[in-house]
Amino acid sequence: MLALTRRINEEVVIGDPENPLGVIRVVSVHGDKVRLSFDFPRDVKINRRELADQKKMNNAGQPSAAKAKPNGNGQDSDGANQPANLSSHEDQQNQESDVTPTG
Repeated sequence: MLALTRRINEEVVIGDPENPLGVIRVVSVHGDKVRLSFDFPRDVKINRRELADQKKMNNAGQPSAAKAKPNGNGQDSDGANQPANLSSHEDQQNQESDVTPTG
């Protein structure tokens, strides 16, 4: 594990600096809460750990075909809300985290 210290508006580049996979920026710090922004390609899913664990547990009891097959109305076959079209990380972030998209 890599632990870094960053200040507001400082960034961490993920991947090759010439062609990064994404960038994480510290947007603000209020007490013990840190607000981060994530600038990644639209096909990269970003989840908070507790939601990732919850999704993993929810999917553990389902057959693999049902896990990856949305029914076309923005919900998985089990009725869990999923973005119908991951056209932007803002849609995903608004549904899955309390991080407000910036810019």
